Amino acid sequence: MVLDSEEANLMKESLNNCETPPLEGEKKFCTESLESMVDNVISILGTHHLQAISTMINGSQHEKTVYKVASPLKKFLNQDKIVICHPEPFPQAVHYCHKSSEYEVYAVVLVGDNRSIVNAIVVCHHLKMVPKNNDPICHFLPEDHLIWVHSI
Repeated sequence: MVLDSEEANLMKESLNNCETPPLEGEKKFCTESLESMVDNVISILGTHHLQAISTMINGSQHEKTVYKVASPLKKFLNQDKIVICHPEPFPQAVHYCHKSSEYEVYAVVLVGDNRSIVNAIVVCHHLKMVPKNNDPICHFLPEDHLIWVHSI
């Protein structure tokens, strides 16, 4: 691997994400296995009653599919009992996971113009970066990202 290649730079960014101290009010960890991920989520959320949820696409997809929102946003209950895990670009499986009070998690159904259906996870961050602007910044989570929620 070339030290200044795109792959090397992505790995450096992954290491930086994992080694940077958490923000105020945030809990975070990186993991190389599903077992370790579950153990850490249990430790952070204080419960063994967990459910892993991700965005699910039913049907074919392609870059030019246009999606329309087909349901109202459904806010997950127990927002304080959610951990989000993102895969990191690394030679082996590494996930960066975090929990913060600065975001809210929703589910929404999208329907594509090709009739594909997406059960999407939406995360809204309350960054408070601009004075007098409390509007959240929201984004969809790709299929390979997980949210861990307290299941009742």
